[in-house]
Amino acid sequence: MARKYLPIYHDMIPTIDNLSDAEAGRLIKSALKYSASGEAADLSGNERFIWPMFMAQIDREKERYEERCEINKRNAASRYESHRVAANRSQSQPIQEEKENKKSFTPPTLDEIRAYCKERNSSVDPQQFYDYFTAGNWIDSKGKPVLAWKQKIITWEKFNVGKETPVPAQTSAPDTSWRDRLRQREEDYRREAGME
Repeated sequence: MARKYLPIYHDMIPTIDNLSDAEAGRLIKSALKYSASGEAADLSGNERFIWPMFMAQIDREKERYEERCEINKRNAASRYESHRVAANRSQSQPIQEEKENKKSFTPPTLDEIRAYCKERNSSVDPQQFYDYFTAGNWIDSKGKPVLAWKQKIITWEKFNVGKETPVPAQTSAPDTSWRDRLRQREEDYRREAGME
């Protein structure tokens, strides 16, 4: 495919500035024609001194453009071939056969989870684990189906998910009211002051 443009670089401005407007116009027109058809112009003014530089630049740009087109053509052919091969592969293998090869997943029961957690002496709460994945239709946090639930338990153990935090034991009897606390403080104060 032929290029439909002519690149003219800013670094050519100082050279073109030395020409009159008529000479610069003839140079640009000749460059456009040469770029489109490959016909070299026969210039007679001062532009004839600059013309070989323009022709060389146009030829280099044309060569680069053709190389880029060739690379793009090979890339497109490669993509087409890979899509064609994939399409042929999927048509040649029945979908039913593919489904039979995949493992089917049956979610574990709560009793199975309890037994596995007990066997591992796990800190994971089996009920919480079961409820979490059952509510999510056995899809993990990354949106992928859970196929190895025992590995998920090990992961939960690693991050201490489901571990119940122990309730701290109370060291003293609970306060009954603010009045009792005030009365207790007054008694302590009097005892320390020797008023009793």
